[in-house]
Amino acid sequence: MPSPLGSSAARPIVVHDYALVGSTPEPPEELLGRGRLAAARDERWRNVHTIRVEARFSVKSHYQFNEHAPKAMKATKPALIAEWDVSPSAEEMLSLVDLEEFENTDLESLFESRKRSASPEDDDLDEPAYKRRKYDESSLRDVIPAPHILPSLPNLPIRQYNGPMNLRATPTPIPPHKLPLPPTSPYTRRSWVIPIRGVSPWRRFGLTTAQVLFDSSKTKPSKLPSPPAPDSNEITWTPSALRSLWAFLRDMRKKNQLGPIGLSYNVAATTGSGYSQEDYAYGQPQTVETSTAPSLAASMFEGAMRLHQIDHIKVYHDAMNSMGVRNVLYAWAYLPPDGGEKIRMLKGARFVLLDERSSGIIIL
Repeated sequence: MPSPLGSSAARPIVVHDYALVGSTPEPPEELLGRGRLAAARDERWRNVHTIRVEARFSVKSHYQFNEHAPKAMKATKPALIAEWDVSPSAEEMLSLVDLEEFENTDLESLFESRKRSASPEDDDLDEPAYKRRKYDESSLRDVIPAPHILPSLPNLPIRQYNGPMNLRATPTPIPPHKLPLPPTSPYTRRSWVIPIRGVSPWRRFGLTTAQVLFDSSKTKPSKLPSPPAPDSNEITWTPSALRSLWAFLRDMRKKNQLGPIGLSYNVAATTGSGYSQEDYAYGQPQTVETSTAPSLAASMFEGAMRLHQIDHIKVYHDAMNSMGVRNVLYAWAYLPPDGGEKIRMLKGARFVLLDERSSGIIIL
């Protein structure tokens, strides 16, 4: 790093000396010598900003220290302590006669034993601490092994799904779309969004939300995942269930029974992860509202997060197979590693179908 004084040691400089009031001032020669030495050797000195320097000064011959000058501390007066053996004042003296009469309180009810009926909530509170549900709030980037983007396999023929349809739910159109949906081109692509964690922008239309349980299986018994309940409409995932779902989707993509399938695992930014929302949202469209009046979408989406701000999986497919892909997702079941019954994780869930511009079409 070159010296800020240049090649000439006698180059003129300005030194500001901050000293306490009443202290003995140092000779100007010593101050100039110390300032010249600091400007020549200390890397924390820098040029004064151009817009802050008046025209009659030369920017290259003035330097300013990066750190602010220390603030002067105001002297505080110590609290006054009364002398020993001093009689209290009249204000400190209280008479029992002047106090209000004490009203007796019956405390027998505090010692009575009460019985209450057991409820599911009470059972959950009575469980040991290691059995209570604890949700994971850290980044889910490493829950599913990379790669997190799997495009459609090349040179695959267009194939329409002709299997059974077990899903009987009624779709909900997202404005301005209406049912029945118009026919699409064989080359139109759409995607189903499977929520992993967070609240999506289409929750007002009955879209399912999701949470992820903290993985404590290495030290303590872990809770099992659960499909959405009718009252909560929320999926409770575990890392094992997410990896099982991702493996199932990769196998579905490889078999090509539903035409070309693409997958993407989208991870939202979390506090302290070192990534910004823009880093995680690369390649995802941003909605910009140009009108000052509140639109129908803005009123419906109030309080919800954008799609790139939640953790989710996208299943890209041909538009002609949208209902077929949704039916396969409905039928998928998770088998716990330690055995037990299969869990229909996506039964009763309602997902959003997106077009090629990531705009919502229907909820099903």
